[in-house]
Order: sequence, then structure tokens, then C-alpha cells
Amino acid sequence: FMAKKTSSAKKSKKVKTAVKPSVFFWVLSKGGCTYFRCYLPARTLSYTDYASGVGVHYEPGLSKDFDVIVCHGPTQKKQLDFLRYAKAHGKKIVVESDDDIFHLMQKNPAYNYYAKQREHLDVFIEALELADAVTVATEALIESYSRYNKNIFFLPNCLDEEVLSWPRQNSGKTIVGWQGGGSHEEDLKIIRSVMNELTSKRNDFDFVVSGMRRSEERRVGKECRSRWSPYH
Repeated sequence: FMAKKTSSAKKSKKVKTAVKPSVFFWVLSKGGCTYFRCYLPARTLSYTDYASGVGVHYEPGLSKDFDVIVCHGPTQKKQLDFLRYAKAHGKKIVVESDDDIFHLMQKNPAYNYYAKQREHLDVFIEALELADAVTVATEALIESYSRYNKNIFFLPNCLDEEVLSWPRQNSGKTIVGWQGGGSHEEDLKIIRSVMNELTSKRNDFDFVVSGMRRSEERRVGKECRSRWSPYH
């Protein structure tokens, strides 16, 4: 979305007012991370008076009228090239990250992308060094990324209050939910045997898996005798 805002109020020449920047969130995917780290902050920012305009889009060319570009996890050379171009033309660059990609377990689906294809990691490091600021989801990431950029801000994940008003699927049963992306499958294994035992003995509740890709959810669902949620 694009939420450009202007003010019709006349400003006195005697009063200095702070310049409010316009902010463009360049989204590279439609996953959960992008939603919580880009879409949700952008929408919330558009409700405030902190920015003169807010935009969210996957097409970087639409950022030309904005002052600040926020990019979540740039790992491709074409993304880095655009950020360099934008900075050379006066844009402020903010790199956003919610994962410690320098310390991934081998069972993490992202391990092969970063550890075995070093060019992706190199691009991300260069983007960190290029950025005017970096935002991260945890305080631990500040320590991990501080060697590449000293201007790092801790912005914790927040809940979208809108989801609290979503209608529940009434199956007449108690719903036990587990939510996490594909990188958290190892965590799910901790309760897999327990859930298998409970679902085989009782039929008064549903075990719902949410957050993974459809193929992952179907496979895990069969293993844990669960069903997957339509909410992503």
C-alpha cells in the first residue's frame, strides 16, 4: 500500500518544525517475517504523524519519492546494487533482520542458502555495512551484527491486535495450536510423541499446526495427526 500524507496547515516562518521523512518498506517476500517486520510496522506508522508518507511494495522503483528505504534481509546482488544506487542518490537505507544467519543449525532450511552459498551471506554483510541504520528483532542480534554496523536498534516483534478479532472455526472441540515456520520443525519434535499419544486416545480436541509452508504442514500434520490452519 501507499499512504502518502500531506498537511494543509500553514507554517509560521518563526517556528522551526522537524522534517518528517517518508518511509518506503521494500518487501522481498510474502512470508510471516515480512508481515511482522515490514507490513505491520508500515501500517502502524501510517496511522501516526512520525512520517510524511509510508509505502510498502515489492517493486523498488516505487521508492523514488521516499526519503528512507527499509529492506528486510537483502541477500541477492541485485538487491544490494539497488540499495547502493538509492544511497548514492541521497536515500537513507535501513536494513532489517530478525534472524541470526551467522549461526544457523544445519537442520535449519536456511542453512544451505547461507552456509553453502557464501555469496548470499556476503551480500547481506555488505548491506549491513552500507546501511545508515539496522533494526533487529532481538537484543542478541545487536551483538551478532555490531561488527558490521554500530547504528543498530532493537525493535521487538509485536502482535497485530487485528488477529484477536478474527472469527474462530467452531469445531465443537478444544483447539491446541502450535505455530512456527519450517525452521522450527526441530522444536515441534519435542512434543510430537506426546501429541501422537493424546490424539490416538482422545477425540475431544484438535491439534492445529500453523505457519509452515503447505507441503511442510501436510507432512507434519500426518506425523502428528494434526490438521493445518488456513491462517498464514
